[in-house]
Amino acid sequence: MNQNNDIEEIRKIEYAMASAQTLDDCLQCWHKDVVQIDIMPGALVGIEAVRKSLAPQFDGCENIRCDINDLKIVVEGNMAYAHSTMVFTANGKAGGPYGNAGLFEAKSDGADSVHMSWRQTDIYRREDGRWQLVHQHSSFPIDKSSGKAIIAPQS
Repeated sequence: MNQNNDIEEIRKIEYAMASAQTLDDCLQCWHKDVVQIDIMPGALVGIEAVRKSLAPQFDGCENIRCDINDLKIVVEGNMAYAHSTMVFTANGKAGGPYGNAGLFEAKSDGADSVHMSWRQTDIYRREDGRWQLVHQHSSFPIDKSSGKAIIAPQS
């Protein structure tokens, strides 16, 4: 296997997940036994648990934009990892989960939107010649003085 080709393949997967507008598009490369340590719900094991957790988030927003900053990818044989800072923006749908979590800000047109940033590490394993996400860990940085999560994107 060519390491540069593997790095490029992982990069394409990362950007495909970041640009996904549907849950099915986002989960295309996720392994059936994936472990996800997400920002809000904690640890999830298996694709069905992840699907159940993420479905309301995808159902509750539209026009999803997710920028990937400082993406680094390392490949060693059939294992790889990628880490980055994600900057997420989306428009909320009525009754969506983000408004309930207090993450929406009112825009001048009266619509709700969410804008936040987090750190993310993705671990991949190549199985049957295909890279699959086997572990994802997301976290917010913490303000040391207040002990609270820093959700707003940092410049």
